[in-house]
Amino acid sequence: MPDYPSGYYAGISLMLWFVATGLMFLSTIILIIKAIKIEGRSPKLMYFAYGIFYILFGLTRIFYVVAVYNPDNYDFFTNLGYITQNISLISILYVLETHVVKSTKKIFLIITIIAFIISLISLIGVISREITLTIGFILLPFSAGAILILYLIMGIKSTGALRKSAIGLFLGSLMIFAAQILDSEMFIGLAYPIIPLILEITAVIMIFGVIIFTFSQVRV
Repeated sequence: MPDYPSGYYAGISLMLWFVATGLMFLSTIILIIKAIKIEGRSPKLMYFAYGIFYILFGLTRIFYVVAVYNPDNYDFFTNLGYITQNISLISILYVLETHVVKSTKKIFLIITIIAFIISLISLIGVISREITLTIGFILLPFSAGAILILYLIMGIKSTGALRKSAIGLFLGSLMIFAAQILDSEMFIGLAYPIIPLILEITAVIMIFGVIIFTFSQVRV
């Protein structure tokens, strides 16, 4: 287990992450209900994908906290976090690249699936978690960037309420992914000595990202 700074996933920081995770699970319920009610195959699949994304991303956050409080099983729980994180991204990329922006030929989905397979291999101990961490640190921004680009394309191609929805998706996702990267093991080790408040700031960014993302979809 790495040497995390004092206060990491403790006190105010931990409470804020609990709030962020709770909002993700609440968003899952809201978006799944909307998926059930809405007509049309593509929007229905999209809302289901959003719901799957949130419940898996929420589990990712839980696994990371559990890992810190169980140092003897740190690698196991962080690998579980990598797995659920990758599946959450796969759920959105699948719908985006098969029903919304087909011109990408599923290349972003394929790359994210490769990251998922690597995390599975790491879980059973074939490769070290450090290798998976490094690969994930490279591929997460790539997959997240792909989703953001696809949301921008959606916004450009749409008008009215749909354009506002796409902008909300873009801004909310940008904050969620930024917070995830800022809270990564590698980034915390580099940034904490310079920005001590990053432990609290990161969770707040995640909270606002979830709110913006979900609210933009509830209004459509």
